[in-house]
Amino acid sequence: MKHRMVLALAAVLLAAGACGGDGETTLRIYTSVTQNTVDAVVAAFEAQHPDITVEVFRAPTGELTARLAAEQREGGVRADVLWLTDPLSMQQYARDGLLRAWTPQGADAVPAPARTETFWGTRLLTMVAVHGETVAAPAAWSDLTSPSLAGAVALPDPGFAGSALAVLAFFAGD
Repeated sequence: MKHRMVLALAAVLLAAGACGGDGETTLRIYTSVTQNTVDAVVAAFEAQHPDITVEVFRAPTGELTARLAAEQREGGVRADVLWLTDPLSMQQYARDGLLRAWTPQGADAVPAPARTETFWGTRLLTMVAVHGETVAAPAAWSDLTSPSLAGAVALPDPGFAGSALAVLAFFAGD
């Protein structure tokens, strides 16, 4: 599965690099994906395409959002590829018209609910609930708002991490 993800993303990178139209040989990626994953995918791409330089800006979702907003105010987004970790950001960028329609070879392997004309999921993020020995396990997500758990529940900052925002969206919709 990891090998397929690398190949699929390499195809995305190649297409983005080929879409420059002005002879550009630099591919600029903005991502919130973990550094080890980014390094492996970029190395595999560069091994197959040594004539293309890959520049990566990697940051938490909040910083990426701020950079994209600043670039939009300054005349346009400079990234060729947005490789993010939460669907909510991608959906907003699609609504804002920032994404280009493109269907890579093999895109049908991604389940229909996880893809559109402008973006598709490459993997699932796992949400985990952990409780201590002195705290009863919640039977439902709504239990996390119980007064008995006041001060005992911690969530990551959704303004910092897109995955945290996605978790809150899941809670709101479930």
